Amino acid sequence: MLEPKKTKRFTIGITFILLAVVMVLSIGLGSVRFSPVEIITALTGRGGEVSDTILWDIRIPRVLLAVIIGANLAISGALLQAVMHNPLADPGLTGFPVGHRYRCCSFCWLCLITLPLFR
Repeated sequence: MLEPKKTKRFTIGITFILLAVVMVLSIGLGSVRFSPVEIITALTGRGGEVSDTILWDIRIPRVLLAVIIGANLAISGALLQAVMHNPLADPGLTGFPVGHRYRCCSFCWLCLITLPLFR
């Protein structure tokens, strides 16, 4: 049996490997499919003009943004559970959803009012 410290490192390593595989698959799949070799070629700057445009302007930013947003959500959930000392903690315990709805509606209203100023 592995020690808890080694098990934790192993789990984190496997998780990062799976994340990398899913990122490559996500970058490669779409209406225009790319093989992993084509993705690596485009990442090194030796791809064609069409593949570079599709990968660098559309797919890579989308995948990186999804990873960053997912990491932020995971961190915020872990922090909330750590602060509340409750592994089942959710944002409803702090009243966050109510304030969030108010801010979201206020922001949309403000955008609708100020939109004609920027035209």
